[in-house]
Amino acid sequence: MRLPRPGRMPRSPRGWIAVAAALLAAFVIVLSRLGTTPPLLSADVPHTVTSVFDGDTVQLDGQFKVRLIGIDTMDSYSQDKVRRQAEELGMGEPTVRRWSKKATDRAKQLLKGESVRIEFGPERVDDYGRTLAYVHVRHDGEELLFNRLMIVEGLATATRKWPHLHREEFLKLEMGARAEQIGLWKDAHPRTPDY
Repeated sequence: MRLPRPGRMPRSPRGWIAVAAALLAAFVIVLSRLGTTPPLLSADVPHTVTSVFDGDTVQLDGQFKVRLIGIDTMDSYSQDKVRRQAEELGMGEPTVRRWSKKATDRAKQLLKGESVRIEFGPERVDDYGRTLAYVHVRHDGEELLFNRLMIVEGLATATRKWPHLHREEFLKLEMGARAEQIGLWKDAHPRTPDY
């Protein structure tokens, strides 16, 4: 498919379709680089968690993939990431996979099928096209920030790389979980003190 030369208008419907497709592709690229969120995903209305991919990634309303801001759970999909996490945390790869499953199970237990409220941070979309958000869920009559809960229960580490609204709080909560050897911190022996 060739686009028309500059200064020439397409003569056929196929030519106009090619121009429209190129413009649409450019528009999508620009939006993704601006960090915009798909227009139907709003923080003003509740959303239903339809799938749980792992402890820090869920699907809302059957279409929006959401990565939880400020936390990182153990991985079981990428062998490279499993290896890196095992090395950084001073635990074996089978232990990383076990904690990955525990985090995923907890996310399924508290989030799957539930109505949640989302809150956006400074960036709306990550490099993989996932929406970035904090997820609030009602549990035992109170609203919980699920991202925070995962750190408190020792099922996630606090993200250190990027600034976000709850960064300092999450880091302090992680230090508490580490000191008490809660969750994965029973098995972790980080190689560096700032993991």
